[in-house]
Formats: sequence, C-alpha cells, structure tokens
Amino acid sequence: MSSPNPNQQYQYSAYLGQSYHATPPYPDDRYPKPHNQSNPHLAYYSGYSTDYAQPQYGTAAPIPIIAELPAPLPPAPATSTPNDQLNHDQLLAHKLQQTELEEVRSRSNSLSLHRPHSTFELSAPASPQPRQGSMSVSSSSVVPFGPDSFGQPPDVNPNSPLAPQLPFTRQTTARLPPAPRDPPSLSAYLEYHRQVPYPPQWVLPPVQATFYGYFHHTSKSDWLDVPESQMWRTVRYSENARNPTLPTFKLGFKTAGGTFRDPRFSWTMSFPTTGKKKKLQSPPWNYNLRLDKDTNMRKTETLQPPKGPELLTTYVRASNYDSLKFVGPDGHNYMWVTHAPTSSINGARYDTLRHALFVSTVPNQNPLFGQIVADHAYWDGFIDTRELHPGTNCAGCKTTPITGLRWKCRVCTDHEVCEPCRLSNTSIKPECSFTLVSLPDEALHIRSPTVDTALVVATLQILKDWEMHSLREQRKKDPKGFERSVELARWGDLGRVRYWRYTDFEGKGGGEQHGTMVKAREGIKMAGEVTVALGETAAALAGGDHGGGTGGSGGDGGGGGGGM
Repeated sequence: MSSPNPNQQYQYSAYLGQSYHATPPYPDDRYPKPHNQSNPHLAYYSGYSTDYAQPQYGTAAPIPIIAELPAPLPPAPATSTPNDQLNHDQLLAHKLQQTELEEVRSRSNSLSLHRPHSTFELSAPASPQPRQGSMSVSSSSVVPFGPDSFGQPPDVNPNSPLAPQLPFTRQTTARLPPAPRDPPSLSAYLEYHRQVPYPPQWVLPPVQATFYGYFHHTSKSDWLDVPESQMWRTVRYSENARNPTLPTFKLGFKTAGGTFRDPRFSWTMSFPTTGKKKKLQSPPWNYNLRLDKDTNMRKTETLQPPKGPELLTTYVRASNYDSLKFVGPDGHNYMWVTHAPTSSINGARYDTLRHALFVSTVPNQNPLFGQIVADHAYWDGFIDTRELHPGTNCAGCKTTPITGLRWKCRVCTDHEVCEPCRLSNTSIKPECSFTLVSLPDEALHIRSPTVDTALVVATLQILKDWEMHSLREQRKKDPKGFERSVELARWGDLGRVRYWRYTDFEGKGGGEQHGTMVKAREGIKMAGEVTVALGETAAALAGGDHGGGTGGSGGDGGGGGGGM
C-alpha cells in the first residue's frame, strides 16, 4: 500500500495551495501504541509521524490522515457545456414532453380505441363491478353528462334475461357535432339540428320498437299545466294525421285539491282497442300522487300495474342529473336518468334532455352497472323529405302540391317554396326569411325484446311528471328569470311547440311564423276531417284520441307537456 505524498495537492478549492506538512507527535508520547505489541506486522507504522492538513478556513485542530486509505484520485479534466447547447437541450426536452402528452390525449379521446373486452378495470375502485350500459370516453375531459361512466362495455352475457339479440351499437347521432355546454348555445344547436346528440358514455343496444308521443291540451292552458291526455303510437305524427290509428298506450290525467286540501294527481294508462279485441283488452295501469299543500313534498305515491303489488318509485334531483328508481315486477332494479339536470332558467330548456332506462342484470345490482333497455328524447330530428303537402303551391316552380321539404316565409303572406326553388333563390326576395314546415317527433326507443313496454311507458311518464313539478318550483323561486327563458325558447320553431300556449293551436299568437306550429295546426285539422269520414271508428277516435268534448284538441310531434 502506498504512503501519502506530502507534496500532493487536493483538487478542491478549499485545499488549493495547501500541502501536507509534518507535525510533531503527541506531547510526551502520552498515548500508548498497543497495536505495535499485539500485531507485529504493523510495526513498520509505529514510528511513522502522522501528517495533518489544515483547511484554509478551519480553526479547529487538524484532522489526521489515515495511512491505510488509498491516495485521492487524480483530478478530472475541467468540462463545460456551452449555453447554446443547454438551451437546445431544454427545447428538445420540452418538445418531447409535449409530444408524449399529445399522444396520451389522442389515445384517451379516441372512441375507436374503445373496444369491447370480456374483462376490464373500473375507473372508480369503489365500484362493485363494471357498468355495462355506459362507457368512459376520457378521464381527463370534462363532460357535463351524468351519471359518471365506468370503463368500456364488456361482452354481453348470453345468460342474462335482458341480453340483446344483436351486438351493442354506438349512438345513432354520431354524425352530429358535439353539443355546446352553455344553455343559449345548446338551444340554438337544438333548433338547427332538430335534436341533441346521445351522450358518448351511453352504449345503446339495437332498437327493437319505437313509439311516438302526442298530447292533447285542455282549454286555456299552457305547457306547465297538466294535459288532458298523452298517447303513444307506432306511427309518426304526420302519418297519423293522414291516416288516424288507435294509440298503443293512452294516458288520461286528473287533478284535485291544491287550495284547502293536499294536491292530488293521478292518471290511468289504458290500451285502446276496438271490435272483438276490446273484450281482450288488458287492465289499465293506475298512478296516484299526493303532495303536502304546505311543503309541496310527497306524502304518498303508488303505481299499480294490472297484476302484482304496487310499485314504489323514488325521484332524485341531483346536481348533474335527475333519476327515477324503482324495482320492477321481475325483481330487477330499474333507473331512469337524464343526461343533464332539468332546468328552464338562464336560457336552459327542458326539451334538450335525453332519458335512458338502465336495468340491473343480476339481483341487488346498481342499475347503472347494468344495460340500457330504453331511451327517450323530446325531439328525434326527423325530417320527411318525401312528404306530400296537400293544398300547397310553390311560388317558384308553381308545383301543386309541394312534395318534399316545404319552406314558408315568415315575412310574406302565403309565400311558400319547395326545396329546389329555395336553393336556387327562385321567387325569393331579399327580405324573405323562411321556416321549415316540418315537425320532429317525441320518440321512445325500446332496446330490449324482453322488457315490459307498458312498464317503460308508465315510469317514463312519472319521470316527466316530476320534471314538470321541478320546473314549477323554479318558476316560483325566480319568476322573472323563468319567464325570460321561456320567451327566449318560444322564438325558436321547436321551442314554440314545446313551450306552447293554447292560443298557438287556435291560430293566434303569431304561430304562423313558425313552420312547426303551422304543421301542428294542419295535422289537427287534417286528423279531424279524416275522423269525421271514418264513421263509428272515427267517432271512437275523436272521443278519446283527438281531444273531443270540451277539452279542445291539440297535438304535436314531440309534445308531452303534462305531469307534475
């Protein structure tokens, strides 16, 4: 082992210029050296004088250098990185980081990467099992739809009694652009596209059946009042106007109390039939609700199906969505949910909502982890491009009647053109402003072949009733703001029909400036004329399905204003 060089210098700045120097041994040699006696091999070091190094800044006693340690390494050559190179490296590292972030975002936002798997992990660890009826699009994006989504859709369980017969499909509104979040922009979006897109979290099985809703109002009422009746048919409003048919489901509403007694609301859902089939008609469903006149809270609420015990429903109004929970006659847990909160203030509209019915696939399961068996929208975006409009005349090409899309001028009187003339600006003045004479439908899609359709219709009506009740409470809290939102909605063609007043159906109130209202009036008139010509069958339809009696008649392609 080499001995330390007394002339060697440290490379550190604190020791630069300081060399080793010999120091005298301990005074009087007071400290014994037992190692020399016990280990003869170390006798060589016994007489060696220990060296000390004194730092430049030190004031304490010098630290001895242990001879057994190796000598310090030779000094490393000085290195330095130019400032330009450092700046270049920093820019390169920043670009690499941004590239990685963009790749992660693109993967999380891409729907094409979400493939069904047999097993997958939940984004919420506390959840008991995957949510089959919805999927997660991105954990980082802020999506106003509720409730929360979990993971990707698994494979369909073939043993489930509610398993669809066909594979799951994505939403049918995928071609629509994303809906804006602020209420005024969403209202304009609805008027332009005539529907709102499905929430991207919902995984929708194929449609098994579709029903279209109509309502009939009472005299001197508006959209917040309880209607006279609500019908669901398998044909659209425009088709039914030309050829009236019996509805599949008909709901008749009644109200009582409210001033000195507790308000009570009830309705009966029947299945209209004629002739020999009338004897085989199924018993009706009955719904009853009683509210406290002081607190306006629910006292009793029951839904009585034709067979079996009463069904108890629970409406929950959350901050991001509304829901209606109940246990069906089959023992499964069901839940209707809205994709956004119900509101009609600050420019919001309730007809921008979509509803979905989730059902559990195993006992004691949260329905949101099951699958979607039905969904509902106030407007389905339907436009009949081959419709025949009797009694109309195109001001451009003079075609009678107009076939296909029909446009009516808001400014001129009796100025209507067909779609080709509108596109070519034939017979169109600079001051003309046109509205499309067409009416989308309120649509209910059944997406399971085994679900009870009557149960779906009945519970959907309860949810709509409670939504109307929530809107009435909003009007009490902020009447001016509520009325401003209503007037803003009535400027639109669809809003005019949804936020209707009885004068709109009677040819008053400027409804002729809205193509949807023109279409609704024509449908009412046409249905009434056909009803008279159909004899006894038509008389039965007029008495029950077309607002006969003192209640007046009304209808629309997406109507359904009634409820709590």
